[in-house]
Amino acid sequence: MERLVHVLMHIFALALGLPSGSFKMALEQHRSSLRAILYSQVHHADLDASAGEVVRSPEHTDWGCVTVLLPDPDVSGLEVCFRDGVWSPLQAGPGELIVNLGDLLQWWTAGKWVATPHRVVARPGCCSDRLSIPYFGLVNRATVLAPLVG
Repeated sequence: MERLVHVLMHIFALALGLPSGSFKMALEQHRSSLRAILYSQVHHADLDASAGEVVRSPEHTDWGCVTVLLPDPDVSGLEVCFRDGVWSPLQAGPGELIVNLGDLLQWWTAGKWVATPHRVVARPGCCSDRLSIPYFGLVNRATVLAPLVG
């Protein structure tokens, strides 16, 4: 995952019109973390009491530069929010990864790119245990946070 984040940040720099190594120093001695998150089963009685939707993780953005997620291929529930405020389900296929932009990229791009608002919900048909494995691409503590593009 570490190598993938480096490759993604290299590509992002080029896409932003920056030198390819613009994020290299920030990623040296990074503070990235890999986690396993288990969302417990939601019972049908809880769904019924909540009009068919239980929020497992409320709306948020990730504060790092990028998050690479290996989602549960069997249980959906991840949703992303588009700029128009509409929530849309996002389900990766077997072996596929999901990439979310984080708050640091939004900061570095002066808002040109935005962090991905997302949440996890349970609905009928997607309420069993759900395992999500995110890798949070973080920078080192010495990184100066200033917009790189205007």
